[in-house]
Amino acid sequence: LVIDWNQSFQKKAGTPLEVSAHLSKDKNKVMLQEGTVIYEKAKVGFSGDFFQSEEGQEAQGNLWVKLTSFPFRGPYFKQDLDISGEAKLTLDSIEQSIIQLKGKSFELVLNTQVNSFSDPKVKVDIVSSEMDLDELFDWKAMKEAKKNKEPEARSQPVNNSSSATTKESSPAQKALGRVLVHIKSLKAYNVLIEPIKGQFNLKNLKLEGSFDEAQVLGGKLRLVLYVDASQKELQYGFQGQMKNVSLEKAVASQVEWLKNTLVGSLDGEFSGTGSGMNAEKAKHNLKMTGKVQVRPARLSTIDINQMVSQGVTSAISKAGDKIPGLKGKQLKIDPVSSEFQQMTSSFSIKDGVFFSPDFYAQAVPRKGLEAKGVTRLDIRDFSLDAHWDISDPYNLLKMNEVSVEEGGVRVESILLEKGKAFYFPVKIRGSLFKPDYDYGAIPETLASIALKNVSFAVQERAKGELKKQAQEKLKQVTDKAPPQVQQILKGIFK
Repeated sequence: LVIDWNQSFQKKAGTPLEVSAHLSKDKNKVMLQEGTVIYEKAKVGFSGDFFQSEEGQEAQGNLWVKLTSFPFRGPYFKQDLDISGEAKLTLDSIEQSIIQLKGKSFELVLNTQVNSFSDPKVKVDIVSSEMDLDELFDWKAMKEAKKNKEPEARSQPVNNSSSATTKESSPAQKALGRVLVHIKSLKAYNVLIEPIKGQFNLKNLKLEGSFDEAQVLGGKLRLVLYVDASQKELQYGFQGQMKNVSLEKAVASQVEWLKNTLVGSLDGEFSGTGSGMNAEKAKHNLKMTGKVQVRPARLSTIDINQMVSQGVTSAISKAGDKIPGLKGKQLKIDPVSSEFQQMTSSFSIKDGVFFSPDFYAQAVPRKGLEAKGVTRLDIRDFSLDAHWDISDPYNLLKMNEVSVEEGGVRVESILLEKGKAFYFPVKIRGSLFKPDYDYGAIPETLASIALKNVSFAVQERAKGELKKQAQEKLKQVTDKAPPQVQQILKGIFK
């Protein structure tokens, strides 16, 4: 029996699909000697044989498929990718499948083997000599499309009810396997990572493994992760370490949220879990903890000098309402460094909010101020809510020289708490990229410190005057006492 089929038909208007095949059959075997499927510019050739040796036994067969190179352009692509591949399949396995994607500064090879569809044992190799996603994707167009969809996405309520529901049993759940990744270099948003090498094991639809140490932004990154597809909603978890990652190089990249924020060398460790494929839902479901250290460090958008010049100067004048000696006090404050010796913090992320309970920016000795406090940042819109104390451990602002006369008593260093450096509180709101400073608590804080110092100075003067009167009275008594008693009384006020 010989069947020839060579017919063109319309899958839909303007989208032709052409199929041709040549088959032959003998007693218990069907031969597919040549076959072709053409869809637009894609051409797939195939051949095979299918047979059943004896009645009642399972059918067997082989299929060879070859995809001729053809150009493909996906959404937001800046260039075509040439896709080609070939595979050998049986009725119960994929003996070998190789798919290759090539473009300008982009190459990816996916090699797959599945030895049984009913009880799968899977091997996957993902190999690339170069993946430059900046050459492949139009990030600007992608960003604009995302921006147009954000109002609709945010209006949808976040529903996590399905996250704990298990998928129905299937052969895929029984699959065992391993995945090897070897990408020589990957570049995205002008950030280069090299190499990306890792090995992962697959069991019960859960992929677990780790990446070897990779170079990124002048530093090193290690990552362990798992992806669990056994639930109706994708679950994932990770932990990692960073060493000497240059935030200055990150700022120079195209990663928008890193621009104009923080500069320095980053060390840190982190771990977390999450779920969901939708971006807004993934941000909401992300739970993460860690700690970081940046040294030396500089805050690009948060201006310490502005806090001092606007916040402290006006606050001292307002504090004069309670301490008249401060009224009209003119201060000459020199600019201070906006750099820090280091910044340290632990952090957590939950419900889309980054929280740091112990942010600390240590001053460069004899050059800058320090900052410490609590910081909250919404990672969905980068809105900021921070409560910091700014202190001057090296007396660069010369607040120890601010003295006043109150009630005939001179009060030295009136704005400094006893045994502490000068400090003032600041609230920072607005956004990470355009912060707003709230200096409302500074006048009350400085007035409170000043009142305590005035009270202490008055008490000390009163004690001094009482001591002087007592000494004069004691002298009169001592002069009339016997020599032995005089010796004892002389030591009372020493």
